[in-house]
Amino acid sequence: MIHSGFKLALTAFTISFLGSLPVGVLNVFATQIYMSGTLTGTLTFIVGVLIIEAAVIAVTLKCAEWIQQHKRWLKIVKILSLLFLVFLAGWYWFIPQAEGGISESDMMSFGIISLLATGLLSGLLNIVQIPFWTGWNLVLINSGTLSKKTQNSEQLIFIVSAITGTFFAMLCFIFATTMLTEWFTLSSTFLFQRILPITLLLVAIWQLRSFIMEAKIKYH
Repeated sequence: MIHSGFKLALTAFTISFLGSLPVGVLNVFATQIYMSGTLTGTLTFIVGVLIIEAAVIAVTLKCAEWIQQHKRWLKIVKILSLLFLVFLAGWYWFIPQAEGGISESDMMSFGIISLLATGLLSGLLNIVQIPFWTGWNLVLINSGTLSKKTQNSEQLIFIVSAITGTFFAMLCFIFATTMLTEWFTLSSTFLFQRILPITLLLVAIWQLRSFIMEAKIKYH
């Protein structure tokens, strides 16, 4: 029991950590907050994000069998997440970003509650995580790592381990991005208005390629 619980926890942590490391809207928002010089605000924002992620994982676990029977719904979500990435790329490319990110005075005026609410709202808007966790949950259920009807203890281990992985991945992204910006003397404007949208567009193209490949495999 202990061995299986540890294996499940390690699996959930690894999936979440590696899945949360790449460039994404949540990592970008958190980095902008951190660059304003407010670590407390950054952690508060991340807590809001993790609350939504925990809810998404719980719902996708409960609805795993229904999702398997209604895969068209999952395709719709994948398409929406793809469009969302393209929208973000366009947003950061064409909308001017303030040098230095969000000012510390503006950030502090938001207050802790507002930053938590911002994290919650950002988590809700991040629809990319829905197909991500739906797909992984189905893989783990089909492989026997997760039971089809997960027990409360098993679900708790999985969710806590997953959001822990996300937490550390976001911190790694924030610190690494800040360090690289300082090393290469990149302005935050160039980082968020040029490098970021190009990266988001490349991620969208990769997801589109994966979507097309899945469709080809199905119809061959």
